Amino acid sequence: MAISINWSTFVISIPQADLLFIGGTLYALDTEQFWLDLKDIEDDVVGMTFTDTHIRNPSLTIAGAVYAPSLVIISPYTITFEDGQYAVRLDGTNNNLFDEGIINRNQVSIIPTNSAGLQVVDTISGSVPTSSEMADAIWDEAKAGHSTVSTFGKSVTDIETNVYLTLQSLAGNVTVAGDDLTITIFDTDGTTPLRTLTMSSDGRVRTVD
Repeated sequence: MAISINWSTFVISIPQADLLFIGGTLYALDTEQFWLDLKDIEDDVVGMTFTDTHIRNPSLTIAGAVYAPSLVIISPYTITFEDGQYAVRLDGTNNNLFDEGIINRNQVSIIPTNSAGLQVVDTISGSVPTSSEMADAIWDEAKAGHSTVSTFGKSVTDIETNVYLTLQSLAGNVTVAGDDLTITIFDTDGTTPLRTLTMSSDGRVRTVD
């Protein structure tokens, strides 16, 4: 029995026989070998028709420090270890095999060995922000903070300002001369006219200057 994928449920099954016996009730999963096993399944005739099961980043050396490779299982795939009263240590990579939503819980105990390097840390709380917290921090930023030319935030602010000033000009510069209606649109300075529309009361005659 070998590692397999149920393509109808996207469950990756890991049999106990494929684990390295350490002693007692402790086993280990070589997650680098697990990665190779997944690649073997993915390049099969059937496997090639489905999306990738994972993302894998190799080991990296920075300033003399060697950082472990990483293995991330991608949704909708999940992991199930063959049920039983034993523990599995995840060796070889930083990975998400034990995350809720990835691991299908049963009697098997999972022992992660992830080792964190430099992380993005919230300077206020000291914790690593979630994706939703980062999105909130970006979108809830005050408009006054978006002042750098050519950035997306500044462009949105400029559009809002110009639309507001244009509507303000329309609201304050509609005049009626006899039966005719005149609308003047000013530049953002509020004084320089850009366009003047004059329309007769019956709507048949329109003059744009």
